[in-house]
Amino acid sequence: ERPKTSQLLASKAKQGTNRFHGYSTVAIVQGDQRLTVGLRAVREPGHLLSVVQRHLEDAHQLGLKVRWVLLDREFYCGDVIEFLRAEGLHAVMPVRAGPKMRAEWEKGRRSFTTLHTMKSKGREVRFRVQVVKLYKKGRRGEHGVESLFYVVIGPRLPPTKLRALYRGRFGIEATYRVAESARARTTSRRPVYRLLLMALAILVENEWVILQLTHATERCRGRKGYRLREELLRFERLLTLLLAGLRSVVGEILEVGTTGPPPKFVELMLKVGR
Repeated sequence: ERPKTSQLLASKAKQGTNRFHGYSTVAIVQGDQRLTVGLRAVREPGHLLSVVQRHLEDAHQLGLKVRWVLLDREFYCGDVIEFLRAEGLHAVMPVRAGPKMRAEWEKGRRSFTTLHTMKSKGREVRFRVQVVKLYKKGRRGEHGVESLFYVVIGPRLPPTKLRALYRGRFGIEATYRVAESARARTTSRRPVYRLLLMALAILVENEWVILQLTHATERCRGRKGYRLREELLRFERLLTLLLAGLRSVVGEILEVGTTGPPPKFVELMLKVGR
């Protein structure tokens, strides 16, 4: 069954296509640990508001208290900003700044706060933007000042604190890469089946995080009070153990075949090939 166009997202061309199945996750961020607690399919850009709403409903049903909502820049739109503000939630997300906005906000070397008006669906949405200036200090071989633009809904934060707060979600990108390494490959075009495979990969990754915290940590002095021994249980090792367990339960397929003779064209190909 071929998925409807609205169920695929358009993006930069990669591996011969510019349309992809999109997913959104919600994760608990506690220090340097992250646990994914929600997964939703993203069908089209206009679907972003309902994705955020459902993620927050899922978090509420789990009994989680949301202190800050740290969003990817893909959620930068008027509907999402207005919803978060109406709900009284504290949130941070990067601004998708155009050339004119970027040129204006990159002036100077000091952080500042400004008001910005976005035109969205025939209306104007006004919100606060904090421009954070960072000295590169040779990072990535670069020098000078780097400008970062954030929509901030809630209390105004000092630039260093705002930067540190949003950096807490950076590790989520790494969780995508880890889950992707465990995701089963398929040629199926059924969105529900592909979503299931992604969910299973995330469940395996969550189990890895929990096993690391319960079996691969040791107490030590310091702010956290523990040290993670990553070498004791790397993700590749867990996948190997799971595969060995599955083989012991279901066995291995060592031969395949059909009940009838092969088609005539197969016999012809065999003769030519031999």
